[in-house]
Amino acid sequence: MTALAADRGRLWIGTPGGLAVLEAGRLAPGLPEAEGPRLIHCLHLDQRGRLWAGADVGRIYCLEGEEWRVVQGADDRVENAAFCADGQGRLWVGQHPPGEVGWLEEGRFTPLRHVLEGGAASERGLMGVDAIVQDPQGRIWFGARGDERALSCFGGRQLRVFGVGDGFVKTHYIQALALGPDGALYIGTGVGLVVYQGQRFRHYTVADGLPENAINALAFDRQGRLWIGTSGGGAVCWDGQVFQVIRLGSTPGENTVNAILIDAQEQVWFGTRAGLAAYHPGTLPPRVVVRQVLAEALHREPESLACAANVPEIRIRFQGIGFKSGARQMVYSWRLRGHQNRWSRFRAESEVVYTGLTPGEYTFEVRAMDRNGLCSGPARLALTITPDPQADRIQALAGALSQGAGVAEFIGQGPAIRKVLEEMQTLAGSQVRVLVSGETGTGKGLAARAIHTLSRRTGPFIQVNCGAIPAGLVESELFGHERGAFTGATARKLGCFEVAQGGTLFLDEIGDLPLESQDALLEGLQEGFFRRVGGSQRLRAEARIVAATNRDLQQAVVQGLFRLDLFYRLNGFTLHLPPLRQRREDIPLLVEHFVRRFAQHLNRTPPTLRPEALSLLQRYTWPGNVRELEHLAQRAVLLCKGGFIEVEDLPLSVVQGEDRVEGGFVPLEEYERAYIEKALEVAGGVIYGERGAAHLLGVSPEKLRSRMRVLGISRRG
Repeated sequence: MTALAADRGRLWIGTPGGLAVLEAGRLAPGLPEAEGPRLIHCLHLDQRGRLWAGADVGRIYCLEGEEWRVVQGADDRVENAAFCADGQGRLWVGQHPPGEVGWLEEGRFTPLRHVLEGGAASERGLMGVDAIVQDPQGRIWFGARGDERALSCFGGRQLRVFGVGDGFVKTHYIQALALGPDGALYIGTGVGLVVYQGQRFRHYTVADGLPENAINALAFDRQGRLWIGTSGGGAVCWDGQVFQVIRLGSTPGENTVNAILIDAQEQVWFGTRAGLAAYHPGTLPPRVVVRQVLAEALHREPESLACAANVPEIRIRFQGIGFKSGARQMVYSWRLRGHQNRWSRFRAESEVVYTGLTPGEYTFEVRAMDRNGLCSGPARLALTITPDPQADRIQALAGALSQGAGVAEFIGQGPAIRKVLEEMQTLAGSQVRVLVSGETGTGKGLAARAIHTLSRRTGPFIQVNCGAIPAGLVESELFGHERGAFTGATARKLGCFEVAQGGTLFLDEIGDLPLESQDALLEGLQEGFFRRVGGSQRLRAEARIVAATNRDLQQAVVQGLFRLDLFYRLNGFTLHLPPLRQRREDIPLLVEHFVRRFAQHLNRTPPTLRPEALSLLQRYTWPGNVRELEHLAQRAVLLCKGGFIEVEDLPLSVVQGEDRVEGGFVPLEEYERAYIEKALEVAGGVIYGERGAAHLLGVSPEKLRSRMRVLGISRRG
């Protein structure tokens, strides 16, 4: 269908095979049989009730009363594509090349170029016009084909052409023009909907909710709503705020709307590529409710909610309610005011997840749209994010993970630790790559973060556990990937090299990186540039590289387990952290530090370490190094009574001076298991809340439950 018009209860339909009329439910030919089939491009009903029809052979027909007459004869060179009757009784006609635009008066066609004042416009005229409309000021607007003359306006003597310099969009064609009740001009282009209110142009595209940018037809109803016909995206009803999409079928042809007509009964007719469609707009919009909010606990239909900033995620579930559409036929649009004030596009998803919200006041709003394109009012949820009450304690307890961790975290006064501190101070002023070596538990990650802090770099500190990355995902984790780069890559992901720009990239446990994955890392280090997987853009690698290992990489090179060239790329300077058994003079200061910090976290007075207990600690060989000492101190604070840490509060392996049990090293999990079990005992088996074990230990309940599963600890009490 190419055009639609209505008069006295009849619906006139322009088609590629001629003119048809629908009356009382019966379809009949619209033109006299002698005229034969004609491609009808345009139909127009003027103020005198005359129906005008334009055909593809230059012929123009007029129906006055019940009699058809030919106003303009056949011309195979011209296609009449647009009509508009002005206030003077003239019929403006837009023709396709080699025709032009002009007006028809008393059977005579006058080209516009005959009355234009000079310039290229008068020489060339205006050709390829597909849409014409007259505004209240009497100006005639033309929508045409071609970048230079897509939109123009005739004010009486001159033709004004609007281009990019005037704020108009660059488009190859304009298919539809309509005047709104507000006096604004609505323009359907190949690149979206444009609204002109006399001073500036506003542009709407699929980013604003349109299903398709190419627009073929426009029409206003009595309520002031704009109906939009798109090329393949169906029909759209716009109330000035929400684009309500109406799918007219399952095929592109059924959703390519070339003409729109709203009859006296407010029924909407769509002329599509596949035929004629009638639509009865509903009158009762749907409702929408917020059903559930999952933020550690489950909240049902809340109107307001407060939660701490340390909540891992806030999952909001909602549901639309309508009389003609089920919940699965609804689509939703939402926003979180205070975080993202712009409405999202309408989607079928009925839940949204927010993470990392900073403390403050927010309002979540959601709207539902049913299959008829009717939109609900917004349902609202007041959301308050409070500061994390545990933040300071968690930071004090786990200083190694703190963004502010630095040299102060290295406790000790012995010559071994002083040498390490001096080397870190020297490294801070350079860009040399650093390889931190040392046994497990000596504080390699702490040293890397201290170098970053001392360097005063503006970018972030990003840590990667190389041994935990699957071999097939190393490039994606390090360099990122583009959407569609591989199965499961549904969106662009930034890699660690890109996220760490301007900061420090810490490659922890570099010795555990699989041999087949070392090539990708070496290439990025050698070139100084990288590309996302599936991408073509070269990005500069501007992060400082610090790597760490508890392995002998030179021995790994000899064994063929580590690339020699990668070793040299990483080993600009080796910072070796001594094991605790080589700095026993620092043990008293370390124990005091850990005891005081953990007691402060538990709101207790720091207990005093008995001299005999300290003597045992200084004789022990510490296979787990400083990390083992920290766990032991925490365990002792939990177990001790009376304000003193006694010998019996220490593990049996320390008391007996053993560093091996059944031929193997004492596992660090033994100490962690002990103080978690003690915390559960003190809390009566409760994990959550201010008196729960998670609060006592200074970790999140999810973290505690995860460690309990790993260590095989059951919940008691």
